[in-house]
Amino acid sequence: VQFLDTKASPRRKVSIFPPHLMNELVEKAKLIEAEVCNRLDEVGKMWRAEEKKYADTDVFNSADDPSPSKKMPSRETAAQEKKILQQQQKQSTSFRYHEVASRCPGRLDVRWKMDEYPFNDPQIVANPILFPIVNSLLGGNLPVIGGPDSEGGSSGGGATLTYAGLIFSFPDSSDQPWHMDGATLFPEEQNFVDLPPYALNVFIPLDEITDELGPTEFLPSSHLAAQAEHIDNDLSEWAMINSLADCGSLPATSKARAKVEFSENEWMDRHSVVAPCLELGDVLIYDYRVCHRGTRNLSKTKTRPMLYLMYSRPWFKEHLNFGTERLFPTKDEESGTASASKNRVKP
Repeated sequence: VQFLDTKASPRRKVSIFPPHLMNELVEKAKLIEAEVCNRLDEVGKMWRAEEKKYADTDVFNSADDPSPSKKMPSRETAAQEKKILQQQQKQSTSFRYHEVASRCPGRLDVRWKMDEYPFNDPQIVANPILFPIVNSLLGGNLPVIGGPDSEGGSSGGGATLTYAGLIFSFPDSSDQPWHMDGATLFPEEQNFVDLPPYALNVFIPLDEITDELGPTEFLPSSHLAAQAEHIDNDLSEWAMINSLADCGSLPATSKARAKVEFSENEWMDRHSVVAPCLELGDVLIYDYRVCHRGTRNLSKTKTRPMLYLMYSRPWFKEHLNFGTERLFPTKDEESGTASASKNRVKP
C-alpha cells in the first residue's frame, strides 16, 4: 500500500504513518532485538545463522587434532556422534516460546513487548487509512445477523488485532521453507471450497527491504483451494526428489533427475512468484493462507527488521505459531525472586 502526496510537485510517495512514530518503532525494535538475543544467549539457545554450521563438522575428520596419539573413531562411531551433535543442535536452534520463536536458522519471530508503546499506538494498530481496508476484507461491513434490533446479534465479521510481532532476519540467515502461516479451517475435508479471508497479516518494514536483505517471496493465489493443492503437491514432490538426489538414490537417466535440474528460477517463474522490495513505512497485506517464505539475508552486517500485525475475525484463534513456555520471567516471578532475595537471612 503506497500513497502519493497529490499536492506536492512533483508527486511523491508518503507513508500512512507519522515519521516520528516510525522513528520510534525503529529504535524500540533495536532495543527489543538486543534484549531477546541476550536472553537467548543466557538460556543457551542458538539464534545466529553461523551457529547452525557447527553440527555439520565431520567428526571423522581428525584435522583439528593431528596428534598421532589420538585414536581415530570408526566411521560408524563418527556417524553416531555426528547424529547426536545434529540432534543437540536442533534442540538449541529450534525453539518456540510464548514470546519468541525460531523460524529457521538466523530468523526470529518476536512478540515480546508488543503491547507497549509505540507498537500499540492507535496510529499503528488502528490506522485510519489501513484499518478500514483490513476491516472490510474481514467482513466488517457485513450487515448484522438478525438486524439492528436483534439482541446480541453479530455478523461474525470485522477485524480484531490477534497480536503484533517483529521478524528479525540476521546476516546469512537461511531461506525459509515454503509455508502458510496456519492450517486451513477444515483440514479433514478433502474437497476444499474457497472461503473468504478470516485472518490477514500486515507487514510494515522498519528498514528498506532490498534484494540483499532478503524480501519475502509469495506464491500468488495459493490461498485458493485448487491452486493450494497443486502447489502443495508440487513442493512435496520437489522436496522428495531433491532428497533422493542428495543421497544418490536416483539413476542418472531418471526423469526425476531431469526435474531436479530444472532451475529454481524457472520453477518460480512458472508459479509467478513475487518478492516485493519495500521501503520504510510501506504496508503489505496478505491472506494468512498464502504460501510464502522469507529469503536469505545476504548482508554480512545488517539485520532485516519487519513489524507485522495479524488481524482476524473475532472468532478465530491463532494457536500454532508460539509455545506456552516463557522465555522471560513474568512480573510476579520477578517480584517473588526479589522478595526471596531480600528476606534471605544473612549468615
